[in-house]
Amino acid sequence: MQIDIKDENGVVGSLIEITEQPSYELILKMTSWKQSRRKLTQRFTVKQSKRWLDSFFRNDSKKLFWVMEDGKYIGQCGVSNLTDKSAELNYFIRGAGNNKELMRYAGLALCRWLFDQGIHDIYVNMVSTNKRPMELTLGGSFVLAKGYSFDGKYRKLGKNRTNKLIRADLDEKALLERYPWL
Repeated sequence: MQIDIKDENGVVGSLIEITEQPSYELILKMTSWKQSRRKLTQRFTVKQSKRWLDSFFRNDSKKLFWVMEDGKYIGQCGVSNLTDKSAELNYFIRGAGNNKELMRYAGLALCRWLFDQGIHDIYVNMVSTNKRPMELTLGGSFVLAKGYSFDGKYRKLGKNRTNKLIRADLDEKALLERYPWL
């Protein structure tokens, strides 16, 4: 499957679904993208990346895409927890490329594809101490899900829990107002 990535002027790239184990060179590229994104001391190997990719080919609730620009692999993105009603945007890693906004447009393309599938409950999970991803994600079109706060507290049924991850839901109306060409 191929999905066009568009900005307000037209097509700027594409998403290509990864449906089989990529070549060693592409897995090496993915592994290096993960390395550059990690602030932790954990290092990924090609073998670990291959095992991680295998999980996508055995699980219908996940889809992973190459982000392509001018025929070059510049990143990856995808969805997890995919049902006929909802999906979690996930696995966004930017590698290289000229268009620094391309990952945002890739996220928009993924949302458009999900809308076309009749899926309108779209969300992200992020680390509670890191507001920046939500501020940047799709131009701030996400809002904290009911019961969550940036201090990592989740309030439901009168009980408080501290979570490492918090959920933010896509505000489809705000997204379409911000990106009317979508």
